[in-house]
Amino acid sequence: MERREEILKAAYEILGQDGLEALHARSVAARVGVNHALVHYYYRRRDDLLLAVADYLKARFEADVAHFQKDAADASDRVEANLIQCEAYCKPTSRLYRAWASLFVAAQTSRTLRKSLLDFWSSWVGRIETEIDAGSKEKSLNAGSPFADPRLLLATLLGVGLIAHLAGESGDASRHLDSIEGSLLV
Repeated sequence: MERREEILKAAYEILGQDGLEALHARSVAARVGVNHALVHYYYRRRDDLLLAVADYLKARFEADVAHFQKDAADASDRVEANLIQCEAYCKPTSRLYRAWASLFVAAQTSRTLRKSLLDFWSSWVGRIETEIDAGSKEKSLNAGSPFADPRLLLATLLGVGLIAHLAGESGDASRHLDSIEGSLLV
């Protein structure tokens, strides 16, 4: 594994495990086993590292989408795969929602990071909107469900995941996701 990738993975893990305040060149370097100057070599400023971690998170997310949707035969299967993916992110061992939350906080003071996260959000909304529209046309999704609004669905999925991590349990998340599935899928 290339050093740059090791640094990104370590930074992602720190964000997902210990949060934004724990992310520093020294903490990343300690996790990778290198001098902190090497972290600064690749990422001069903390914002540069955070932006790279956001890209890393997006790449992991897209790989997960491909994994969870590989057997999806139709739009309702793809929507259901999104719910299953969210459930996986709600597990205590998952770092994605925690890292997302840390990046969200950092984006409040970083215009470039904010733009990156908003682009990611827009792309995610667009994909879900396409799947929901196709499912509505196929009559496999309930167009009258409040979760047929892709923004509401994704905001709910993020909220369910964040609360699952805050509470330290994924059991409630599964129950909430089952309710969303029952409302949305025909």
